[in-house]
Amino acid sequence: MFARHKGIIILILVSLFLRAGIVGYALQWRENTDILRWKDRARIAYLYDFADTYKTDHLLFGTYPNNMPPGGQYIISGVYWGWLQIGKALAYAGIPPGSNDWVNGPLLTLLLRIPSLLGDVGIALILYIIVQRYTKSRNSGLFAAGIFLFNPAVIFNSAFMGQRDSINNFLFLLGVLAFIDKKYAWAAAWVACSLLVKFSLIFTVPLFMYGTYLATKSWRPVALSVLVAVSVTMAGVLPVSLSPFSWYFNYFLRNVSGEMPNLTAFAFNIWWVIFRPAVTFGPNTDAFSASDIRLIGTPFVAEVWWGVPAGMWATMFFILFCIPVVIGVFRSGKRAVTPKYLTLLLSMVCLAAYLWLPKMHDRYMYPVFPLLAFGFARTERVYRTQSLKYREPVCGMASDAINRLLVFGAQ
Repeated sequence: MFARHKGIIILILVSLFLRAGIVGYALQWRENTDILRWKDRARIAYLYDFADTYKTDHLLFGTYPNNMPPGGQYIISGVYWGWLQIGKALAYAGIPPGSNDWVNGPLLTLLLRIPSLLGDVGIALILYIIVQRYTKSRNSGLFAAGIFLFNPAVIFNSAFMGQRDSINNFLFLLGVLAFIDKKYAWAAAWVACSLLVKFSLIFTVPLFMYGTYLATKSWRPVALSVLVAVSVTMAGVLPVSLSPFSWYFNYFLRNVSGEMPNLTAFAFNIWWVIFRPAVTFGPNTDAFSASDIRLIGTPFVAEVWWGVPAGMWATMFFILFCIPVVIGVFRSGKRAVTPKYLTLLLSMVCLAAYLWLPKMHDRYMYPVFPLLAFGFARTERVYRTQSLKYREPVCGMASDAINRLLVFGAQ
């Protein structure tokens, strides 16, 4: 077993060693706002209830209630519970609770990064499996996993910032793998799990639905997939509310478009290039003030241009960009759901969303990276041509990762 897959095992171990070094470096500096919020919400969920994290009654950090889907909260609460068990074990060993400063602070920060690091590894394994299966080449699978695992933007996002994009993207790619294997109900279940962690890939749902129809030439599997996705979602909401349909409907309307009101939120996309906003940091006097990062010079989504809100203009441009993709799907027919074209279509739609949709963060380009890795590993001309379109935003995000690392450390 080891001899057969020693390449991917060594690759993963080296990438984890590198990430461990980045995490150790990150622990020297103040945490970003999201990590500080997650700690507070985990405390609230433990002391009160999951539902209380979606209120402001018990907040100790910030003023915003929980805006993440329940799945994301469950992961954070699970890590928090594990951290408490470590404290109890130390107390059992004779170390008084609260007496160790490293356990009280940095340890929880470290533990909160572990699910993201595991998500990176999971994505690399999926790439290894898919590429090896369809190229009949283990080296191609290793190449795909390697260029993803050692992507500077991916490492920065998961190891330094501790963001959880790798988790929902891992679940999403499990859905892609299930779809390729013609297990459409399982694909729907995994995509639903991804959306329970984060909404960032919700625009891919129509592609999965129509792809299921193209692959089966029947709407019955589509209906079954929808039923499975809804069932998984409602089951995931039950720990928060015993009225999952109404609770999720209201939550979805409030949060699906994102938290920040800006047309672009730290994303090097079309809107950033046009408006070139500035970024300011709060005074380094305490954790809350230092985390006060503001955008100056970017329009709000509610700002009206020629009678239409800016956010609506951005959405319309995204739809216009996707029209050729939709036409291509119709013309390609069943060929559109083969692994090669499916990953190409998804990468184009994900890139279009990053470039055009409002309220985009830089990390919302994360889904493009594993899909690109699949394309690069196949080394076919269509992917080499497509890669030219991605070069500028990919390099931009890698540059952004390095710049933000330096700025973050300087605070």
